[in-house]
Amino acid sequence: MKISYYGYDNVFKALFPLVIKEAEGARGHEQGVWLPPQVRDVAAERKNEVLDCDVVLLGLSSFQTQEEMTVIGTCRRVVIIADCPGSELRPKAQTWVREQAALPRRERKLKGLLLALESSRQKAIEFGYPPEDIHFVGVPPHWGISYRQMKEIDVPAVRARLSEGFLVFVPGGKNPLLTNTLLRHSIVAGREVIGEQFLLGFAPHPGEKPENWGEVEIFARAFAERTLMLDGLRMADMTPFTNPERYAIADIVITTGGPTETIAAAYARNTNIVYYRDNVVRKVLAESGVENGDWFVPDYGGAHLAGPDDFLDVVRFAMSPDGKERLLRTQEKSFPLPETWDTAPAIVDVLERVARE
Repeated sequence: MKISYYGYDNVFKALFPLVIKEAEGARGHEQGVWLPPQVRDVAAERKNEVLDCDVVLLGLSSFQTQEEMTVIGTCRRVVIIADCPGSELRPKAQTWVREQAALPRRERKLKGLLLALESSRQKAIEFGYPPEDIHFVGVPPHWGISYRQMKEIDVPAVRARLSEGFLVFVPGGKNPLLTNTLLRHSIVAGREVIGEQFLLGFAPHPGEKPENWGEVEIFARAFAERTLMLDGLRMADMTPFTNPERYAIADIVITTGGPTETIAAAYARNTNIVYYRDNVVRKVLAESGVENGDWFVPDYGGAHLAGPDDFLDVVRFAMSPDGKERLLRTQEKSFPLPETWDTAPAIVDVLERVARE
């Protein structure tokens, strides 16, 4: 069996190697084709490389690029994999999914969907996926990488190497305007709630770049504004650490969007997460396929939820013993630890069955 792997988002750098290790390393399948993420036009330039692949494992990115849809044109069989709940519902793929579902099964290229959570099944059916081809074999295996990084890092040792203070980590997102909004709120909270001990840890997202020429000026203005916002602040160097490790070492994390790390943090019982949501956040997420623009982690009780009107109050509560205790209870209820993080074997099982059809 020869497998091709593609997804434009950076997250697939973590997910696909685990599947490749199982398929090619443990089971001896032929070396497959992995189209690199975050490279514009790679699908158009290299799509013919998937012609002789038995199946393509495809992740749908939150970017509005049509890279994944370009690859589909030369695929023999496609299995879509969700890297997080809702990523299978990207609007750019819905027409194709419904067209496939209308065909007799033997004529479909779309041979399966691998869910991130069982609770996503009904929404996938409503989106248009054929119910008989929807599978849940366990949580995505890369969640376990983030979980272990959060649990295994020696927090006291790392903090001893950083500047003293109350460390507020703000992970950057792909949208610079949202990231600037998050930074603005976080800086106000740092000054008004934390005071002199405020130490900012900020890490830009590697995918924060314009998708088209029309966005170049918007990004440039946002970056210039950000430079002024950060000027003069006490900052910790977060570059030596992975994003999950940054979540673990921070005194508080203020985030938005749909980061995988918030999922791992809920499983790791990190009670220091504040998730920011406003109408713009909802709009951006809804456009990428997140239903109603509501990221599920705070709604399920995996993180504190804050908006523009109650932001400072939520930060204060999140820092308190009562806030940490309440979040721990909801995390334990809504995010029970899975039986295994190593779901790559089950994923390859599905791919093998599809390839035999």
